Amino acid sequence: MYEYAVLTGRDWLNLTRNISFLASQAMQSLAAALLVGFMFFYLKYDSISAQNRLGVLYIIALNATFPTIMPALYAFFDERDIMLRERSSGVYRITTFYVSKATTFTPIALISSIIFIMGVYFISRLTFDVSKIFITLGVLASLNTVSIAFMLMIGSAVKTMNIAFVVTPGIVIVELLFGGLLANPTSIPPAINWLRWINPVYYAYAAFIQNESRGLVFDCSPFSKCYQNGEEVIAEYGIEYGDDHTAKSSISTIDLDEPSASQTDVILSWKNLEYKVNSKDGPKSSVKSILRGISGQAKSGEAIALIGSSGAGKTTLLNALSGRIVGGELTGKILFRGNKRNPDTFKRLTAYVQQDDLMHPLLSVHETLSYASKLRLPNTNYTPEQKAERVNIVIQQLRLENARNTRIGDATTRGVSGGERKRVSIGTELLTDPRLLFLDEPTSGLDSNSSELVVELVKKISVEQGIASIMTIHQPSARIFNIFDKVILMSQGSIVYFGPTSSAIDYFASIGFQCPMHENPADYFVDLMTLDYRSDEALGRSKEQVDIMVKKFSVHLKQLAVKDSSQAKNFWNGHLKIDSNLLTEEVDTTQNGWFYEFRALYRRDWTNIVRNTYYIIGQVIQPMCMGMFIGFLFYYLGHDSVSILNRLGILYIIVVQATFPIFMPQIALLVTDLVIAAREQASASYRLSTYYVSKAATYAPIALICNTLFYASVYFISRLDFNAGKFFTGLIIFYCQNIVTIGFMFVFAGSIKSVAVIYLISTAAITVQMLYSGLFVNFKSITVALSWIRWVNPIFYAFSALAQNEMTGMAFTCTDGLQCFESGDQALSSYDMNVINIWQNVLLLLLVGAGYYIGGYILLMWKVTPRYIWL
Repeated sequence: MYEYAVLTGRDWLNLTRNISFLASQAMQSLAAALLVGFMFFYLKYDSISAQNRLGVLYIIALNATFPTIMPALYAFFDERDIMLRERSSGVYRITTFYVSKATTFTPIALISSIIFIMGVYFISRLTFDVSKIFITLGVLASLNTVSIAFMLMIGSAVKTMNIAFVVTPGIVIVELLFGGLLANPTSIPPAINWLRWINPVYYAYAAFIQNESRGLVFDCSPFSKCYQNGEEVIAEYGIEYGDDHTAKSSISTIDLDEPSASQTDVILSWKNLEYKVNSKDGPKSSVKSILRGISGQAKSGEAIALIGSSGAGKTTLLNALSGRIVGGELTGKILFRGNKRNPDTFKRLTAYVQQDDLMHPLLSVHETLSYASKLRLPNTNYTPEQKAERVNIVIQQLRLENARNTRIGDATTRGVSGGERKRVSIGTELLTDPRLLFLDEPTSGLDSNSSELVVELVKKISVEQGIASIMTIHQPSARIFNIFDKVILMSQGSIVYFGPTSSAIDYFASIGFQCPMHENPADYFVDLMTLDYRSDEALGRSKEQVDIMVKKFSVHLKQLAVKDSSQAKNFWNGHLKIDSNLLTEEVDTTQNGWFYEFRALYRRDWTNIVRNTYYIIGQVIQPMCMGMFIGFLFYYLGHDSVSILNRLGILYIIVVQATFPIFMPQIALLVTDLVIAAREQASASYRLSTYYVSKAATYAPIALICNTLFYASVYFISRLDFNAGKFFTGLIIFYCQNIVTIGFMFVFAGSIKSVAVIYLISTAAITVQMLYSGLFVNFKSITVALSWIRWVNPIFYAFSALAQNEMTGMAFTCTDGLQCFESGDQALSSYDMNVINIWQNVLLLLLVGAGYYIGGYILLMWKVTPRYIWL
């Protein structure tokens, strides 16, 4: 109980601080309630309302499945690795973690469902009876609890999140199939009819229908399918089984030569850099200075270390110098080879190695560098053979020969070591033969030997290629510290020292801070510059000490000016020995051809996809199993009264298969890949348009090929209308919906950063599309304020086209005592799905898809295109 209390408290603290998740959950529930409520606004007691009541009750059950399971599943996987680490250390019992998760997720699901059900209940005017309202709430709460339990089971059973997002939609779709609306329970073959008895959605839906329908009387209009009363509804859907079946919810050392005279050219100089940002402290806002009058220069062949405690401004300075600072106000002057920087030229002549090694984990070291060379080296200057040779040189320079064919790897895929991964990350930047190399914490997470090797290699490359390298580094060892030519020591946005590393100890001794003989100088300097927050007195003393060091360095520069005015002038202005040839050198900033970029990206994407074993297996097995399962569920459709609804149900499931199982697994892959794309866009590696088309051209064939077997299985096993024209027309419609779903996926990937929020909002959006498909509600009864939604709904067009393709020209045999349509055209008319013809539906479906792709590209361009401040 103690462990449970601690874990639950931690979970609730994490959850309540996730504002975006909570706000999205509440907004989704409220928006869904309003949409569904007004879609079924003020239900009457005519022939149409009987059909609409079945639809609204099914939607209530549906709302407790996908919108509850998918966001919670992502959140569970987000913390499962933490649990495994803590569990391996024996921090707590697995049962306490499991129960705490259940009691954290369940209340959120229940609150969201209450918001949803109350809105739907009172706006749509389901039966106003206190007991019926509370029974509905109780059944819905039970179904929410079962959905959370299902989420925990899937999250605990499968290995990776990608597998979970393939398996879960398939299982939930099966539950919805056996819910009682899409397939009449009385017509299901006995061999699989038992599945409804272990299906929580069936129990909930059955309970909803019995609770709502008992005692209701409907007025029938001629030529309409109609029930005389609620008991007929219960009887026809096979959910009245007496006491026995009461419907209820289930619960090395390198010889470093000194730079030659030709290597002393100033490459980058900066003067009086100031950077300010708006800071909020409670209700008040203020301007905070991050950089304060920073000046300096970097010469070819130099390796410069940026050292300071957390918050000193070293990463901000690195970003300002590299042209990667976002937001705030940056002033001062930065010159590249004595001239103002041109963004297009500068980012092609410089390289930036981020702290996080963002690379494709399933590519090998050689493949990662090869694709980088193809994309970043211009074909006008390099032949394919020269690019390959360039890759081999970089591999040799960075000592990666033994790892050449090893995959990069990640948390779930075994790959290269941390030091090798960092060197590969550096190698992708060195391929372009940059003039400047920026590195942000390149030794972070590495052991001392790997850290020293990385710094030594950067220094050697700087000397050999005549480039300048600047890196932030946190408290290096004494050996690593002495590798650098110069060091910039920063505290609170100001420079405490900038000069040769070999002179740093003597300088600090001259101002009264003598480094102890056997202490690491880097550690000593950082201790001097770090503010002491242990007490107010200690904080005041440390601030005063930092101010003294900043002032003394300023005095030191003035003394240099008196001693050697030219040296001081060069330090501040950065115009030492600038080769005039460098100023007039023409830089090739042309990009490779569009189709060349596309081919390279397309091959890289396919390599990544094919090697993602779990994803590929899931994409093949899920449609295959679903096709066989659904086919036999609707085995050998007849032409009687029951087959009418069953045909509409199977066509609806075909459309659903082209949405959720396509969207859910691929969105996680795409959002993860976009982080890498943003880094590559910042380096101008390729056009965004080639990336976009490459992704679409990779995802679409997988969806189409895998789902073709699904469509064929369902079609022939269930015996939809055996007509070659109808078969291929339906296949074309099905393909179109698959392609539109991928465009819909790009819209969410380009507009939202958090995968959890994407799952939450996208589930709600797709659910709304499913609601307005035409199966759950008759469009003749929808209020004018919401009727427009079907005209921007791709699922409506796909379902309407499939229904017309299947039902047109069909005749049905009616059985006495059951409501029936005598022809398919009469059924289409009753469901209001014959407003426009098949090919008009297909055209409008493709137009909506085109809108998704255009909108997705614009949003993606806004998301990954760098918006940096330039001086």
